[in-house]
This record gives sequence, structure tokens and C-alpha cells, in this order.
Amino acid sequence: MPRLHVTTAICTWNRSRSLGTTLASLRRLKVSPDTRWDVLVVNNNCTDDTDAVLARFADCLPLSVAFESRQGLSHARNRAVEATGGDYILWTDDDTVVDPGWLEAYVEAIGRWPEAAVFGGPITPKFEGTPPRWLVRATAAGTVSNAYAARDLGPSPIALDPSNDKIPYGANYAVRMTEQRAYAYDPRLGPNRGEHLVGEETNVMRRILGAGFEGRWVPGAGVEHMIPKERQTEAYLRTYYVGLGRTIARTNSAGAERQSVGSAAWIWLAGAALPMKYIMTRYTAPPTVWCDALKKMSVARGLLMEYRATSRGD
Repeated sequence: MPRLHVTTAICTWNRSRSLGTTLASLRRLKVSPDTRWDVLVVNNNCTDDTDAVLARFADCLPLSVAFESRQGLSHARNRAVEATGGDYILWTDDDTVVDPGWLEAYVEAIGRWPEAAVFGGPITPKFEGTPPRWLVRATAAGTVSNAYAARDLGPSPIALDPSNDKIPYGANYAVRMTEQRAYAYDPRLGPNRGEHLVGEETNVMRRILGAGFEGRWVPGAGVEHMIPKERQTEAYLRTYYVGLGRTIARTNSAGAERQSVGSAAWIWLAGAALPMKYIMTRYTAPPTVWCDALKKMSVARGLLMEYRATSRGD
């Protein structure tokens, strides 16, 4: 029986410092002799010293590099799929630290559930320095945890279920290559230069699982997600949740969300009621309350932006 071939894929754009930390963590992975493992990094028009960082790891990792000139994470992910010849692709980001048992946990899950096409594991935010107390409280309560890709579906290997939002996030998931090649990443979604959209990976996983393929949660395949100081702010949360609102509108363009955003109620909420609630609670209520108001206000604003752009024919 041929060895299982798995590829760890990382797409990067101008994060050479954190990329080096991620690659260093891959050096500590436990790899069974029965597993053929390699690492693919997609350079998405980096202008920093990414090439120098990659050169440092060329002799200590089974590393290959691909280049994608079209800007945007979806383009970079699609380039990674084109360049990969493995049986499964294990996705992580250029700002994570993977647990030493990460690879083995995925390989074990693949062997245990060979019928599954999608897998995913926990993501724990690791804040640089000392984060603001309000952010610690709001993140611990789950109010803004998705803005930092925090994900934990529990200690049991449950079946993934997009109808209950039980799916992984982009910093830590795996897809069987047969299905990954059949379901491309949508260039309208995902981070891009000047575009703070999200959801390119969850869109693909929802489509695969929605087509009837199975998925499994892998609680032992954990990663830490490094959060720099500049993302520990209200301004970052506004940007993230506006992008989330725009993503919801784009992925549900024929559904109820797009219809509702065009209603007078949504315009009123985005323009008056939700901002007012945020202003009224910002300095008088616990962080869980005003962060929730900030989140809802920003999502509504993103929905409204997409509605207006569609109305103008942009």
C-alpha cells in the first residue's frame, strides 16, 4: 500500500517575520515513516524579505515554493491546489504555531475516517504582549472570537455540520485533494490588498459538505494564531466585521440576507439604531455588550455597502 502523501500549504503576503515562526514550528512536527509529507508556500507578491526567510528553511524542511501574481488569498489558495500532488492538503496560515502532534493527529483521523473529505482542528489566539482587558473579556466570552479565528468545537471528534456552524476556520483545516480540486476558492472572497473580505475557505468547506461529503473535527490537531498589537484594537474589529458583512452579502446574493439588506429596516439599523447602541454602551456597559453592538453595527454596515454597490452596478 503506498504511503499517504500530505502537503502542508501556506499562502503568504508580507508577513516574513511570522512566517519564519510558523516554519520553525513545522520543524518540530512528528512525522511517521509511513507518511510522505511536504510543505508548499505560495508567495503572493511579497515585497518584504519573504524569499530570504524561505531560503533559511530550504535545507531543514521538505519545502517548495510557488508564486502567484494575482493578488488575493483565494488566488493564492487556488495556486497551491494546482501545485500540490498530495492525497490531502493541510492548510495553515503564515501567522500560526502548529502543535508538534498536529500532523500525526490529521493522519490518524484520515486513517480512521477515510470516507471524510474535510477535517479541522482547534485554533487558539495568542496575543502579542498584554492585550487590552476589554478585549480579553470579549474574546473569552466569544463575543469577538471569530475576528481572531478562535475555534474549538470540543474534545470529541464530532461530525462537521455547516447547518450548525460546526466547521473549521482557515488557519487549521484539511481537505482531500479529489474534492479540493473540484471546489475552487472564489476570488470575490477572502483577504486582498485593500479588501478586508473573509470566508473564502468556509465557503469551500460548506460547498463540499453541502454536496454530501463527510467531515470530522480533529481535537488533537491544534494551532496557535499569533495576534499582533495592531489587531488588538476597536478599529481592527470594525474592519473585520464590515468585511464579514460584505462577505455575507456576496455569498447570499440570491438569498434572504441580500433581500433583507435592501429593506428600509436594514438601512435604518445600519445608519442609526446600531451605531447609537454602540455609542450609548461604549463607556457604560461591559465589553461583552458594547463589543457586540460594535460587531452588529459593522456587519450591517458591510451589508449595506454591498447593497449599495450592487444597486449602482459596481
